Amino acid sequence: MARYGPGVFQIKVTSTSSTGSFRDISQQVEEFSGFNPEAVLEESHAFGDTYAESLYSGFNRIGAITLSGKLDDDSSTGTVGLFGQSSDLGAERALRLNFAGTTGVSTGAPTNLKVDFLVQSYKRLPQRGALTRFELVVQPTGGFSAVTTT
Repeated sequence: MARYGPGVFQIKVTSTSSTGSFRDISQQVEEFSGFNPEAVLEESHAFGDTYAESLYSGFNRIGAITLSGKLDDDSSTGTVGLFGQSSDLGAERALRLNFAGTTGVSTGAPTNLKVDFLVQSYKRLPQRGALTRFELVVQPTGGFSAVTTT
């Protein structure tokens, strides 16, 4: 069984809309909260039950995604230029996560995930005696798709 580390993982985002061209921000990201699609469940147990029970509500969601690293203030490729302006808050963009070592079930091509999102927050985190960091929180707007393009 092959194992894959951060060297084969890429994070790409669109810079202006969910249909714009993708920019690779992998080298600026040091921490990634993960990609977590989940089924929304509702507790359904009643009085007298000895265990908690749940029912599937019929819909799914993807939790907020947090990216962080050292601040890059380049106006065209840095995270400040892509997400750090007041007009970027609430803007819709697209995120593509490229897992270089995994393959699709039927095509054998690399499986990459694409999801549209809204920019929820962008923090600049200066620290004494250290480089300034950023923290970007994005909220997916719906489902995701597996794509073969990188």
